[in-house]
Amino acid sequence: MKALVVTQLIFNERAGCYEEGRDYTFINPSHVSMIESLPLDVLTFDEDLDTTIPRHVFAYKVALVGGMKLFCTVEDRELFYDKLVEGT
Repeated sequence: MKALVVTQLIFNERAGCYEEGRDYTFINPSHVSMIESLPLDVLTFDEDLDTTIPRHVFAYKVALVGGMKLFCTVEDRELFYDKLVEGT
């Protein structure tokens, strides 16, 4: 299977940055029409401080055929691109 799993990022207006949402699985990665890599501030749990803090991370803006856009992060950047290439 050529499934591709990403974690959605949702803008949190109160915190002024993004936070992780639910996971998305693309069953057909060929429906991805454009990917833009961009740095975003994302609320992340810091175990040392025992709280969530914004961290500057590289994320993706993924555009799908049909116009839907999704901001997301991936666990393994190389696997992410490999799955996209397999789907084309």
